[in-house]
Amino acid sequence: MECTRQPLQIPHAHFFQGVTEMKEGHFHNLTGFSKPLNGNSYDGHFHYIEGLTTFDNQHYHRYYAKTGPPIPMLDGSHYHLFFGKSYRNYTDSEPTQFGGVVYSQQQRPVHQHFYSGRTSGPIGY
Repeated sequence: MECTRQPLQIPHAHFFQGVTEMKEGHFHNLTGFSKPLNGNSYDGHFHYIEGLTTFDNQHYHRYYAKTGPPIPMLDGSHYHLFFGKSYRNYTDSEPTQFGGVVYSQQQRPVHQHFYSGRTSGPIGY
């Protein structure tokens, strides 16, 4: 019995950028690179993105998302859209010397942001 293999699509990643909604008088930007994956413009694949938003209003938020399927472009490549909701963080953050989050034993108001964005075309083809 002869075994044949289908060649895998070339793995690729995407640069992404997005922005959160304005909430509590501020917003955050998101930028980064998606996790690499094998796929093409028509196979329905998706990527995972994750990271920290920009540091605004004395804090940042964590985010994790799965992109939508590929959206073909005229040149044969593709991009992806994404959206999600950040993790919660304090509404009135304590000032810190180096940024980040200082957690409190007291109950304090928290907030989170909805975000959306899109990726660039594939990187790595």
